[in-house]
Amino acid sequence: MGLFKKYRQKIRMVKSLRKYYRRGNRLTLVGADGNKIVNPKYFTGLKIKSCGTGNDITIELPINIEKYLILVLTDNTTVRIGRNTRFGEPSNICKSRGTAPNHVYIGRNCGIGQCTIDITDHGNVEIGNDCMFSWGIVFKTDDTHAVFDATTGAILNKSTGISVGNNV
Repeated sequence: MGLFKKYRQKIRMVKSLRKYYRRGNRLTLVGADGNKIVNPKYFTGLKIKSCGTGNDITIELPINIEKYLILVLTDNTTVRIGRNTRFGEPSNICKSRGTAPNHVYIGRNCGIGQCTIDITDHGNVEIGNDCMFSWGIVFKTDDTHAVFDATTGAILNKSTGISVGNNV
């Protein structure tokens, strides 16, 4: 109970978490000392929408969410957010689509103004440590619609991953 005493005043009930857990998903908060809280009842500023199953979110504390952070998840999505990361305006950090495993990793000490990360089927996004992003940034792992080979029916423009290094 005393693990995150200094965050207690920032905490309020988020109804979306109950819905998220009922579908077999997991949220883990990790303190600076390595202690973990799995599936907490409360976390200020986190909104999870349209969640599927098999999702796993890990947040290293402390983080700063000025307004709110929106996660729109389908199935089998992993989100990791490093400590001391700051989110400014409302951010859609993960809008996953498709059924294949998707992964979003945001490193430590990042500053994100307003960002959308839109991932599709195997569309991994990795952001390194000590990165800063302004407002209106959009990461897309595909170009929104599939282009098929007329002969074979194979998808010609498959999703790819995005990797941003450290100190960007």
